[in-house]
Amino acid sequence: MIKNFCRKIIQIAAFGFTNFHAENLISGKIYTGNWKKFCAPGLNCYSCPAANFSCPIGALQAVGSATNFNFSLYAAGIILAFGIFFGRAICGFLCPFGLIQEIFYKIPSKKIKIFKKLIYIKYFILAIFVIILPNIFVNFAGIGVPTFCEFICPAGTLEAGLPLLATHFEFFSVIGKIFALKIFLLIFIIFF
Repeated sequence: MIKNFCRKIIQIAAFGFTNFHAENLISGKIYTGNWKKFCAPGLNCYSCPAANFSCPIGALQAVGSATNFNFSLYAAGIILAFGIFFGRAICGFLCPFGLIQEIFYKIPSKKIKIFKKLIYIKYFILAIFVIILPNIFVNFAGIGVPTFCEFICPAGTLEAGLPLLATHFEFFSVIGKIFALKIFLLIFIIFF
Protein backbone atom coordinates (compact mmCIF):
# COMPACT_ATOMS: atom_id res chain seq x y z
CA MET A 1 0.00 0.00 0.00
CA ILE A 2 2.77 2.46 0.95
CA LYS A 3 4.82 1.40 -2.08
CA ASN A 4 1.88 2.09 -4.41
CA PHE A 5 1.22 5.46 -2.71
CA CYS A 6 4.88 6.47 -3.15
CA ARG A 7 4.76 5.42 -6.81
CA LYS A 8 1.66 7.58 -7.38
CA ILE A 9 3.39 10.57 -5.76
CA ILE A 10 6.43 10.07 -8.01
CA GLN A 11 4.16 9.69 -11.08
CA ILE A 12 2.25 12.88 -10.28
CA ALA A 13 5.48 14.81 -9.60
CA ALA A 14 7.03 13.54 -12.87
CA PHE A 15 3.83 14.42 -14.75
CA GLY A 16 3.90 17.94 -13.27
CA PHE A 17 7.59 18.42 -14.07
CA THR A 18 7.15 17.14 -17.62
CA ASN A 19 4.01 19.25 -18.17
CA PHE A 20 5.06 22.37 -16.32
CA HIS A 21 3.13 24.83 -18.52
CA ALA A 22 -0.43 23.83 -17.60
CA GLU A 23 -1.66 27.41 -18.12
CA ASN A 24 -1.09 26.87 -21.85
CA LEU A 25 -3.92 24.32 -21.89
CA ILE A 26 -6.35 27.23 -21.50
CA SER A 27 -4.72 29.50 -24.08
CA GLY A 28 -3.77 26.77 -26.56
CA LYS A 29 -0.24 28.15 -26.82
CA ILE A 30 2.58 25.61 -27.25
CA TYR A 31 5.69 26.16 -25.12
CA THR A 32 8.75 26.51 -27.38
CA GLY A 33 11.44 27.52 -24.90
CA ASN A 34 14.90 26.11 -24.26
CA TRP A 35 13.68 23.06 -22.34
CA LYS A 36 12.16 21.67 -25.58
CA LYS A 37 15.73 20.84 -26.62
CA PHE A 38 15.63 17.95 -24.14
CA CYS A 39 13.61 14.75 -24.35
CA ALA A 40 11.11 13.74 -21.68
CA PRO A 41 11.75 10.38 -20.01
CA GLY A 42 8.52 8.94 -21.39
CA LEU A 43 5.80 9.35 -23.99
CA ASN A 44 4.76 13.02 -23.86
CA CYS A 45 3.87 14.91 -27.03
CA TYR A 46 6.02 17.88 -28.09
CA SER A 47 2.87 19.68 -29.27
CA CYS A 48 1.07 19.34 -25.95
CA PRO A 49 0.47 22.92 -24.78
CA ALA A 50 1.67 22.02 -21.27
CA ALA A 51 4.76 20.01 -22.34
CA ASN A 52 8.09 21.18 -21.04
CA PHE A 53 10.22 18.74 -23.06
CA SER A 54 10.31 16.98 -26.43
CA CYS A 55 9.05 13.46 -27.00
CA PRO A 56 11.92 10.97 -27.43
CA ILE A 57 10.00 9.04 -30.13
CA GLY A 58 9.20 12.24 -32.04
CA ALA A 59 12.80 13.41 -31.74
CA LEU A 60 14.08 10.05 -32.97
CA GLN A 61 11.84 10.32 -36.05
CA ALA A 62 12.54 13.97 -36.79
CA VAL A 63 16.30 14.02 -36.45
CA GLY A 64 16.91 10.42 -37.46
CA SER A 65 15.31 10.87 -40.86
CA ALA A 66 16.78 14.28 -41.71
CA THR A 67 19.17 14.12 -44.66
CA ASN A 68 21.90 16.06 -42.89
CA PHE A 69 22.06 13.50 -40.05
CA ASN A 70 22.97 9.85 -40.48
CA PHE A 71 21.30 8.82 -37.24
CA SER A 72 19.87 10.61 -34.28
CA LEU A 73 22.51 9.90 -31.67
CA TYR A 74 20.97 12.46 -29.33
CA ALA A 75 17.48 10.94 -29.30
CA ALA A 76 18.73 7.35 -29.45
CA GLY A 77 21.24 8.12 -26.68
CA ILE A 78 18.55 9.57 -24.42
CA ILE A 79 16.28 6.57 -24.99
CA LEU A 80 19.13 4.11 -24.38
CA ALA A 81 20.38 5.96 -21.29
CA PHE A 82 16.91 6.04 -19.74
CA GLY A 83 16.45 2.38 -20.62
CA ILE A 84 19.81 1.29 -19.20
CA PHE A 85 19.56 3.26 -15.97
CA PHE A 86 15.84 2.95 -15.26
CA GLY A 87 14.54 0.04 -17.36
CA ARG A 88 10.79 -0.36 -17.30
CA ALA A 89 10.59 1.90 -14.26
CA ILE A 90 10.24 4.76 -16.77
CA CYS A 91 6.82 3.38 -17.75
CA GLY A 92 5.70 2.82 -14.18
CA PHE A 93 7.10 5.94 -12.54
CA LEU A 94 8.03 8.69 -15.00
CA CYS A 95 5.94 8.33 -18.17
CA PRO A 96 3.16 10.96 -18.29
CA PHE A 97 1.09 8.90 -20.71
CA GLY A 98 1.50 5.87 -18.45
CA LEU A 99 -0.11 7.81 -15.60
CA ILE A 100 -2.98 8.86 -17.87
CA GLN A 101 -3.46 5.23 -18.96
CA GLU A 102 -3.60 4.06 -15.35
CA ILE A 103 -6.18 6.70 -14.45
CA PHE A 104 -8.41 5.76 -17.39
CA TYR A 105 -7.96 2.04 -16.72
CA LYS A 106 -9.45 2.51 -13.24
CA ILE A 107 -12.74 3.64 -14.79
CA PRO A 108 -15.13 0.74 -14.27
CA SER A 109 -15.73 -0.91 -17.63
CA LYS A 110 -15.47 -4.31 -19.23
CA LYS A 111 -11.79 -4.98 -19.92
CA ILE A 112 -10.76 -7.05 -22.90
CA LYS A 113 -7.63 -9.14 -22.45
CA ILE A 114 -5.34 -8.78 -25.44
CA PHE A 115 -3.70 -11.94 -26.72
CA LYS A 116 -0.17 -12.41 -25.39
CA LYS A 117 1.28 -12.47 -28.92
CA LEU A 118 0.06 -8.94 -29.59
CA ILE A 119 2.51 -7.63 -26.99
CA TYR A 120 5.23 -7.74 -29.66
CA ILE A 121 3.36 -5.43 -32.03
CA LYS A 122 5.04 -2.45 -30.34
CA TYR A 123 8.38 -3.50 -31.87
CA PHE A 124 6.81 -3.78 -35.31
CA ILE A 125 5.28 -0.31 -34.93
CA LEU A 126 8.59 1.11 -33.70
CA ALA A 127 10.53 -0.34 -36.62
CA ILE A 128 8.01 0.56 -39.32
CA PHE A 129 6.55 3.90 -38.19
CA VAL A 130 9.51 5.41 -36.30
CA ILE A 131 12.54 4.18 -38.23
CA ILE A 132 11.68 2.87 -41.72
CA LEU A 133 8.80 5.04 -43.02
CA PRO A 134 10.28 8.40 -41.94
CA ASN A 135 13.41 7.49 -43.90
CA ILE A 136 11.44 6.49 -47.00
CA PHE A 137 8.94 9.35 -47.16
CA VAL A 138 10.75 12.69 -47.09
CA ASN A 139 9.55 16.18 -47.97
CA PHE A 140 11.16 18.64 -50.40
CA ALA A 141 13.70 19.69 -47.73
CA GLY A 142 14.80 16.10 -47.14
CA ILE A 143 13.10 15.79 -43.77
CA GLY A 144 11.22 12.57 -43.10
CA VAL A 145 7.50 12.52 -42.46
CA PRO A 146 6.91 11.81 -38.75
CA THR A 147 4.65 8.84 -39.49
CA PHE A 148 4.27 7.65 -35.89
CA CYS A 149 3.25 11.12 -34.71
CA GLU A 150 0.92 11.73 -37.65
CA PHE A 151 -0.85 8.38 -37.86
CA ILE A 152 -0.58 6.53 -34.53
CA CYS A 153 0.65 8.43 -31.46
CA PRO A 154 -2.01 8.16 -28.74
CA ALA A 155 -0.16 10.59 -26.48
CA GLY A 156 -0.20 13.24 -29.20
CA THR A 157 -3.92 12.77 -29.75
CA LEU A 158 -4.77 13.01 -26.06
CA GLU A 159 -2.22 15.57 -24.90
CA ALA A 160 -2.03 17.81 -27.98
CA GLY A 161 -4.81 17.11 -30.48
CA LEU A 162 -7.78 17.27 -28.13
CA PRO A 163 -6.57 20.26 -26.04
CA LEU A 164 -5.71 22.24 -29.18
CA LEU A 165 -9.13 21.46 -30.67
CA ALA A 166 -10.73 22.71 -27.45
CA THR A 167 -8.95 26.08 -27.72
CA HIS A 168 -8.70 26.55 -31.49
CA PHE A 169 -12.10 25.97 -33.05
CA GLU A 170 -10.68 26.76 -36.50
CA PHE A 171 -8.89 23.38 -36.37
CA PHE A 172 -12.23 21.56 -36.66
CA SER A 173 -12.28 22.39 -40.38
CA VAL A 174 -9.10 20.37 -41.01
CA ILE A 175 -9.68 17.22 -38.97
CA GLY A 176 -10.52 14.15 -40.99
CA LYS A 177 -10.14 10.40 -41.27
CA ILE A 178 -6.61 10.32 -39.90
CA PHE A 179 -7.71 12.08 -36.71
CA ALA A 180 -10.65 9.66 -36.42
CA LEU A 181 -8.20 6.76 -36.72
CA LYS A 182 -6.02 8.29 -34.03
CA ILE A 183 -9.04 8.73 -31.73
CA PHE A 184 -9.93 5.05 -32.27
CA LEU A 185 -6.34 3.98 -31.48
CA LEU A 186 -6.29 6.21 -28.40
CA ILE A 187 -9.50 4.65 -27.06
CA PHE A 188 -8.24 1.16 -27.84
CA ILE A 189 -4.88 1.75 -26.13
CA ILE A 190 -6.31 3.44 -23.05
CA PHE A 191 -9.24 1.16 -22.35
CA PHE A 192 -8.01 -2.21 -23.61
